Amino acid sequence: MLVQINTEVGGVTTDDKGRYFNFMACLHAVATAAAGSTPVVNPVITATGLKNSSHNCITVLSNAEAGGWQAANSNNVTAATTYNASFSTAYAVDLFNFTGKTTYPYYRMTFANNQYFFNGSWTSYQWLDQWCGHTNLDPATTAFSSDTSYYNATWSGGRNQNVTSTSNQTSYPNTSHMLVSRTAQTMYICCTATYMIITTPFDIFYFGQRTVAPWELTRSDNPPWVTFGFSGGQGQYGPGAQNNAPYCSHYQAWTSTVSPEGSHVTTPRKLGHSRMSTSYSNAPNILCQTMSASVMSYSTTNGNGLHPATHPLMHLFYGFNASYPTVIDSVLTDSATGQTVPAAYPLFFRAVQQDSTGNAQTSIQSAIGVFQGILRGPSTTAAGYTAMMTSSEYQIGTSTYIPIRVGAGVADAQDCFWIRKA
Repeated sequence: MLVQINTEVGGVTTDDKGRYFNFMACLHAVATAAAGSTPVVNPVITATGLKNSSHNCITVLSNAEAGGWQAANSNNVTAATTYNASFSTAYAVDLFNFTGKTTYPYYRMTFANNQYFFNGSWTSYQWLDQWCGHTNLDPATTAFSSDTSYYNATWSGGRNQNVTSTSNQTSYPNTSHMLVSRTAQTMYICCTATYMIITTPFDIFYFGQRTVAPWELTRSDNPPWVTFGFSGGQGQYGPGAQNNAPYCSHYQAWTSTVSPEGSHVTTPRKLGHSRMSTSYSNAPNILCQTMSASVMSYSTTNGNGLHPATHPLMHLFYGFNASYPTVIDSVLTDSATGQTVPAAYPLFFRAVQQDSTGNAQTSIQSAIGVFQGILRGPSTTAAGYTAMMTSSEYQIGTSTYIPIRVGAGVADAQDCFWIRKA
């Protein structure tokens, strides 16, 4: 299911809390929607706390596929939930699905804010955090606060803090987060049983299953999830720029690795990077190593610059930067139709790890997998994007995609992603 979200439809919701609540209700509604359905979320009337039944925050762009997720134990907001501006715990959308792996049978995604509505600090720290990964505890009966290896980011790309904690959210998370409560912004949610994509004009979040190699299929402990995202930057709400939301990015996956000759396979673990409040950033296709590998930047002097199929995202580098050069995409010619079209690249996770075996045949380990439901579009300027994107949707291969820009409003740094109409 692919939808557009307007948290202030009809003009009845006029504050951050109401817009945040509307988005959370939309997120749950889309994730749990049946194929062919039209989820409805009525916006909160800020003046009264009631809901306006004449308006729907959700515009369905495609509903061919179900959202495909179920509500987990700690989910406490749905389209029917009564709004409470003084809510004394965190509003959380907690979801789960099945991995097909016996060791870790469940995927889990949790979206929440650690500042409770009754806390005056919420207006300074109202960003939406995400946890996404797997677990061996049944999410239907296990509270988020009891799923320790999940919420502490051992088995997830997550904030590494318990959402039920009473401590203030003043430390940066180890994944990117989103400001879904901003005014005057169009957001998108694309959710199927195998991936979740959320975008704002300034942020993107992806969690999904990557493609796997045959040697991975026989394992019972390697649910093949991958996640990436970035938030803030461009002076819109970077470090200290607005509401203390830090500029950050993440790129992580759960995977085992294999040696070149295929005989040495490692125990699965989380590989990837997470950074915040820094000019270095992460994006798919750049090589991933361990969680602490700080050298994996986009420097053109250490071999980690351009890689096949894509190049660094401009939005993550504050636009054009002499130290970290970015690349402007031009239009391409479709070999099948002869038409001039914008670029579209696959996004894929790629990792290399060197262990201490000393055996040249087994010391180098690698993994790879293609993301589902999303492609990388062109990086360009605002004017270039407008000139290049002449249609609201495009046929790419056998699927229809819509182009969504991240970095809207920033003249010299526009990154496009193609989101599949599911």
